[in-house]
Amino acid sequence: MSAEPIRFPFGKRRPEFSVMRDVALNQPAQPVRRAHEESGCDEQVHSNRVRDDHSAGLAEKLLAFEAGLRRPSDLKELCYYVTNELSGILPARQVIVQGTGITGRRYRIEVISSLAIPDREAPLARWLNRVLADGLPANSEMLQPGAGITTPEGLPLRYFRLPATESEGKAYGYPYVLQLLLAGRDGKVRGAVSLLSDRPHDPANEALALRAADAVSHAANTFAAARPISTLLCRRPFRWLVAGALAAALFVPVPLTVLAGAKVVAYRPETVSAPLSGVIRTVHLPPNSEVKAGDLLFSYDKTELQNRADLTVQNIAVAEARLHRANQDAFGSGEGRRELAIARAELDLALAEGAAASRRLALADVRAKGPGVLLFSDIEDWTGRPVDTGERVMRIADPARVAFSIDLETSDTIILSDEASAKIFLDANPLSPVAAEIERRPYEPELSETGILSFAIRALPQAGAGDHLRIGQRGTAQLYGSQVPLWFLLFRKPLAFLRQKTGW
Repeated sequence: MSAEPIRFPFGKRRPEFSVMRDVALNQPAQPVRRAHEESGCDEQVHSNRVRDDHSAGLAEKLLAFEAGLRRPSDLKELCYYVTNELSGILPARQVIVQGTGITGRRYRIEVISSLAIPDREAPLARWLNRVLADGLPANSEMLQPGAGITTPEGLPLRYFRLPATESEGKAYGYPYVLQLLLAGRDGKVRGAVSLLSDRPHDPANEALALRAADAVSHAANTFAAARPISTLLCRRPFRWLVAGALAAALFVPVPLTVLAGAKVVAYRPETVSAPLSGVIRTVHLPPNSEVKAGDLLFSYDKTELQNRADLTVQNIAVAEARLHRANQDAFGSGEGRRELAIARAELDLALAEGAAASRRLALADVRAKGPGVLLFSDIEDWTGRPVDTGERVMRIADPARVAFSIDLETSDTIILSDEASAKIFLDANPLSPVAAEIERRPYEPELSETGILSFAIRALPQAGAGDHLRIGQRGTAQLYGSQVPLWFLLFRKPLAFLRQKTGW
């Protein structure tokens, strides 16, 4: 009873690799004829047994190799497995895996045996990739007999020798190549496994090579099938569609926006100015204190003011004495009546100076005119500091009335209409922007706190949006201007830079 040889894919029968012999299947041995008892027949039997044992060993290695193809978790790991393990089945000194990727336009080296990461730009690697890919079909060709890409026997194998005409070919020591073509699910070529050796490959290993190629192709297809979206993205019609959509999107009208620094300030606070020139002696309340009308804020040094008031009191007393004497002299002579008029004028002047001194002394204690929060730098900054009349010392703000102070740099200036709006992204809560409306748009820039020439824009939060705002908070303002095409918004700064540098 004889066993049928293994039938490999692609329809070829290879009796040289018959691993299903009686010995491998543990079938009862066929009767041995008497002629085998002779010496020559004994040697033939021994040779057959050695060949059967070798075939059984190759079968075990092939089964182990196919079992290992199921373990890799991705395509890259599969390539490493093939380069490391295939040389144990088919004689090779170096194994190189090439693939076309999802585009299928050209081959490139994926993995080289004995190298963790191949340098594809190295001269030898570039040469190997070129000569090994020379003659390989593109993925538009089908892997089937008669398609012009198989061996004369109709097998997806190639035997050839690397050219020795270039310096790399002369220096490379493995010129003999057995190349296995890998097919995708659609029958198109997706890659190749090249086995390079220093001696010609044995054609008796074709069946084994076919089986290995079919197993590797099947394993690779399990990973390639998981990338339908990537394959779709690389199709030419889809790429043209995406390119057209992107080009059309460049002309979509969008609002022209710029970013600028912003902070929360009090809206129209009451300014507490110095009522007279002098030295502030005492500041009675700390910053950010809540005050009400009539609360004492700060006091001047009253020494000079009190002395002036005391002097005016004495001047009034002198003027009254002169007036009394002039009244007495006016009854006796005309000269006395003239002195009476002068004395009355001097008394009126002294009284006026006294009233002025009293008023200045009363102004030495500055009080709040209304309720709010007291805003100024620090008590130490104002204690003992000389001030002039009208100089701002403090502000009293209503915490419920706030605004945004926006410093828009002149380099980012855009045209803001009367209905211009803004969004404020506070540093304390950047995920909740505050909608605001532009109230003031100055025409002249001024130096900001950072020393940059900017436009001081003021915006008011929309109704109900400023309840959680606190004076002093900072953030970023996004100002919205007129409608412009998307390409202008994207290339406005580069075009401005190019024009500044080239004058174009």
